[in-house]
Amino acid sequence: MRKYLLLVLLMLFIIPTAAMAAGADEISPDHWAYKTMQNLISKGYLSSYQGGVLGSGKPVTRMEFALAVDKLLKEIEGGKVQALREDLDGVRKLINEFRNEMVDAQDKMKALDEKIANLEKQRVVLNEDFARMTVGMRALQKELDGLKIELAKTKTELAAANSEVSVLKKDLSDANDSIKASKEMEQRLQKSQRRTNVFLGLAFILALVKK
Repeated sequence: MRKYLLLVLLMLFIIPTAAMAAGADEISPDHWAYKTMQNLISKGYLSSYQGGVLGSGKPVTRMEFALAVDKLLKEIEGGKVQALREDLDGVRKLINEFRNEMVDAQDKMKALDEKIANLEKQRVVLNEDFARMTVGMRALQKELDGLKIELAKTKTELAAANSEVSVLKKDLSDANDSIKASKEMEQRLQKSQRRTNVFLGLAFILALVKK
């Protein structure tokens, strides 16, 4: 008899524990919390969950359920929905049931908000760096434009100088030609002068001979 009672007691403890372990992280549609939440949704609470995961008739995780309860609580606290006195008891039970998951979710949301805040700070810093880089690039572009203008001006001046050098080269060539022509003319004149002197000398000698 004692063995029979011991076996019954073991079954009473082991079977529920095994069942809880099998779906410990899920809330099935026949769970009181699931039914309570569906009843609240049917009354207009959590209108965004109409036809959603809690209206599909499928099991949901405790974290998903906790997020829904947290949203429900925020809607009531924010005055988005007017909670009836007859529903408050069910809401309290849901809060007590999923308090740990709600706290965990809030901690995760807080951590996520901190990450977002840090990313926002980094974005601001990057925007400031980009703005400074943009200003620097504009200054460099302005300086580059100035250098391009100076280069174009220098090219124009160089072209004018080259043209002037070409003119001077032509003038020098013409001058050299003139000097060469003058030298040739001078040489012809000298030859002519020598011939004239020779003729004059011969004429003078002939004149002396005739006398």
